Amino acid sequence: EVFHLETASAPAPPAPDLAAKPFTVAALVDGRDGVVAAQGGASYGYALRLEGGVPLLTLTNRDQRFEVRGAALPAGPKHLAGTLDADGQLRLYVDGRQVAQARGEVLEQQPSDGLTLGRDGGSAVGPYSDDQALRGTWAHMRFAFGAEHDLMAWAQAARRR
Repeated sequence: EVFHLETASAPAPPAPDLAAKPFTVAALVDGRDGVVAAQGGASYGYALRLEGGVPLLTLTNRDQRFEVRGAALPAGPKHLAGTLDADGQLRLYVDGRQVAQARGEVLEQQPSDGLTLGRDGGSAVGPYSDDQALRGTWAHMRFAFGAEHDLMAWAQAARRR
């Protein structure tokens, strides 16, 4: 596990090296719009985000954008997780259950923009024009290498804290 942050007041950790590695990013989120976590930009990177209550994981590799999109969520806190597996598949989870899957690609190189939480602080990963600050709250942020984690346990643990 690279990091586990309890609240938004904690400083962001150093950006993990994502080149050629599967990963998982997750957080307990209460909001309808904005970026939960982002690293990189239009050439290489990812953003876990909400758009009108719809969860998305957006990935860029060699200036090509890939995206997995869930269905609109009811109001209230939800545990969101996005994974990129070793075969390049993007998966999206809500409260530990997979809700969507799409084709992506493993990142060929390390994103040049650092890790930002609660917004996209570098060049935009997604199809938006500003930093997409999260209009809501997040807690219990986790990032881990690999895509084979017990996301149901992560969701349950985040809700207990």
